[in-house]
Amino acid sequence: MDELTPQLIDLGIQLAASATRNTASAITDKIGAMRASKSAGEQIDALEQIVSALIADKNELTRIAQSYQQELVAQQLTPGDVRYIADTVVPLLEEVADGMGEEGGGEKIKMQIQTLKPLLSVETVNVLQLVGFNFRQGIGAPLTKRVKDAIEGQSQAGKELQLEGLRNQRAAMELAADPAAYARFREMFPG
Repeated sequence: MDELTPQLIDLGIQLAASATRNTASAITDKIGAMRASKSAGEQIDALEQIVSALIADKNELTRIAQSYQQELVAQQLTPGDVRYIADTVVPLLEEVADGMGEEGGGEKIKMQIQTLKPLLSVETVNVLQLVGFNFRQGIGAPLTKRVKDAIEGQSQAGKELQLEGLRNQRAAMELAADPAAYARFREMFPG
């Protein structure tokens, strides 16, 4: 996990706060203060408060652990996810890459997809996830960037083509405004 999500950072802060709230020394200090009380009723009330605080912290730690688990599970691919990607998404990405052509980088993207295909078996994904590989960050994020770049590249090419068309129109208007230049043009391209 290269980047911590805001949820994981928040959980870490909560965990640190809960861990420091009822450390052994803090509990020892509370028990010492409780023993200094003269009345048995005050001592019982103090012990009940300590026990209640410890139970609340245990519940908080359980909630934090479950939240950490949910965050980690959300980043892992299930066997069903792997099969779906291999059977559905990969062929669709290949079609998109084919449609992009050579200038759009489609062939390069298609080669990258072919390189990644063998990694998409349930066993391989499970092993890689166990050793800490995050497919969503490792493959999903770069693939998203490549598709974005390809789309923006096509958009940029369209803008450049449109700009060139405007330049051509401007040159034709300048040519039409100059009779001598227009005559020379007609001599070069009769008919």
